[in-house]
Amino acid sequence: MRFAILFPLLVITHLALTAKAAAPPSPSPSPLSAESQTVFEGKVKPFLKAHCFKCHDDKETRAGFRIDTLGTDFLAGKTADHWKEIYDNLGLGKMPPKKE
Repeated sequence: MRFAILFPLLVITHLALTAKAAAPPSPSPSPLSAESQTVFEGKVKPFLKAHCFKCHDDKETRAGFRIDTLGTDFLAGKTADHWKEIYDNLGLGKMPPKKE
């Protein structure tokens, strides 16, 4: 179970480090490289849907924090700060709740 939580942390870190550095600017609407977008869609998003969206989406927004609308452009607004908060809460074992 611990690996199930640590793996997404590693993936989020990977995405943060490669979001802008991996590819030169392009007209693509996604700030992620193609590889990072694949990892996000295949690993991170399913984890968030399974463990986070039920408390942090458009139907319920606990602690005023919505994850379902959180972007992947770490240079835009507070996006990087929000992802760091997610990363920290997962790493400290605060989220997802123990009952999951």
